[in-house]
Amino acid sequence: MYNSIESFIKDFEHEQNSTIKYFNSISDEKLETIFHENIRTIGWLSWHIVVTVSEMFTESGFTIAGPDDRNVQPNNIAAMIMQYKSSCESVVAEVKNNWTDAMLTETIIMYGRPWIKGNVLGNFLLHQAHHRGQLSTIMRFADFKVPGVFGPSKDEWIALGQTFHK
Repeated sequence: MYNSIESFIKDFEHEQNSTIKYFNSISDEKLETIFHENIRTIGWLSWHIVVTVSEMFTESGFTIAGPDDRNVQPNNIAAMIMQYKSSCESVVAEVKNNWTDAMLTETIIMYGRPWIKGNVLGNFLLHQAHHRGQLSTIMRFADFKVPGVFGPSKDEWIALGQTFHK
């Protein structure tokens, strides 16, 4: 749970930059490749990450400029990145302008249940990280290089001349 808007924004910016690094490692030709019947496509999962920015924050009472799940998924990652950045900018502005640190212990109704505002912020970041983790696995099936987030990835480790242990 967050008890500081400033702390959330700092973490949010890191997570946003990490997600953009992932998106920048994806090329359009494999967006809709089905690697297994029980695994979502890279395109679907990337788009889900994009649309849940506005979806979750709109559900918590903000007006977010960005696509939601009613919008058609673009057929290229560049369009998704542009829309993701726009939605993230909107989130930062809305949170800064409408919530204070003192408000982060208040309860709101989201998805029909009570949520503490500070948990809304934290759960959003965890949701992104969760799906970015899924995306990293699918990216490996597509032979894309996976960027590191909190340290070097396997690809970065090898590029540094290190031995990668299985």
